[in-house]
Amino acid sequence: MSVWDRIPTPLKLAGFDLAFIALGTALLMMPFSSKAGLTLSEASFTAMSAVTVTGLSVISAADDLTFIGQAILLFLIQIGGVGLIVVTVAVLSALGARAGIDPRSLLKGDVGVGRRSRLVGMMRRVVKIVILCELAVAALLALAWVPEYGWAQGTWHAVFHAVSAFNHAGFDIFGNSLQDYRGSPYVLIVVSCAFIASSLGFIVYAELRTERHWRLLSLHTKLMISGTLILLLVPLPVFAALEWSNSETLGGLDSFGDKLAASWFAVATPRTAGFAALPTDEMRSGTSFLRSVLMFIGGGSGSTSGGVKITTVAVVLLSAIAFYRKSDDVTVFKTAVARGQVHKAVTLIVVTVLLYLLATFLLLSTQDAASEDLRYEATSALATVGLSRGATGELDGFGRAVIMALMFLGRVGPLTLGYLLAAQRPPLTRYPKGEIHLG
Repeated sequence: MSVWDRIPTPLKLAGFDLAFIALGTALLMMPFSSKAGLTLSEASFTAMSAVTVTGLSVISAADDLTFIGQAILLFLIQIGGVGLIVVTVAVLSALGARAGIDPRSLLKGDVGVGRRSRLVGMMRRVVKIVILCELAVAALLALAWVPEYGWAQGTWHAVFHAVSAFNHAGFDIFGNSLQDYRGSPYVLIVVSCAFIASSLGFIVYAELRTERHWRLLSLHTKLMISGTLILLLVPLPVFAALEWSNSETLGGLDSFGDKLAASWFAVATPRTAGFAALPTDEMRSGTSFLRSVLMFIGGGSGSTSGGVKITTVAVVLLSAIAFYRKSDDVTVFKTAVARGQVHKAVTLIVVTVLLYLLATFLLLSTQDAASEDLRYEATSALATVGLSRGATGELDGFGRAVIMALMFLGRVGPLTLGYLLAAQRPPLTRYPKGEIHLG
């Protein structure tokens, strides 16, 4: 076995990410990439945000970058998005082989243990599906933007935002995200469907391709589908009620349909994409908190969405329900969740919360900005969402470094932690059990 084969797959991902971030930084600093030149801090922050498919920015892609610079940004987004999906598939295969489990039980025959050719075939299929989906979204957006901007500019807008949406990057080349289209339900629905569909994760689609009956689906797929529906439908009336009379957000729209579409987009984008159809910094405090919770949860495993993932939160909540029911088993959909999965879910959430608390403390202690805005930026960065209340552009060098670290850890951290937890070996020594009084 070579030295390369001994390196854990998540560490390879981190290395590739750092390499592309360095490449992107160098390219963005070239004279042909920007209109007035970017500093090292601006270029590195932008490259980090693109490769980690976050979307936070200290520059305006519309105003500061040339067409070549925007194309470089799009390339970094595509590399970051597809790379994460492909490496996740590789990690699943590696873990299945390590544990003696056939990944076909998860992916329905698409990946075979120890068969490199089938893994390569799966990766090619992933790339092909991603590109086809992006082209389909671009074609739908072109129907709205080509008549408005002309063939060349309209097509470029459609392609850029289709790739940005499907990879959950949240970058835009309009200058104010999608706020000019807050009254265009067609654009909002197309973009939201793109990032909602991709947030389910490739694991879900690989299974849905072969299974048509709900009872035959795996527990993971059932949790992802039901969890996604809950996180879309439950916050919708809450957001609408909080912002309906706010003249800076929903109150500024004329029709009921426009308000409903904007509300839908506003509760869909925090978990995944980072696009904004309404001014985030004008939303009420309760609304911002609701969206922070959605950002923390995120999307699905095997996708480019961030957060701790829907299944992680579902397992922890189900564990709490089982405790109150005085049940030793965590069950859902007539299926028991392995105790080890519960421990992993709790560990992932605890580690994420600790990172968030540390980063927030550093930002609050060093940055001259509103505490609510800094907490929001920290959540957005760690969950790789990209929504901002305007504090990112006001950060000094240290603040930018903290946000960059959060984006990078939010990108590779959950995958690395999951890999290490799944690869743990049983302890050789066991100690007597003690009792601790809790609560």
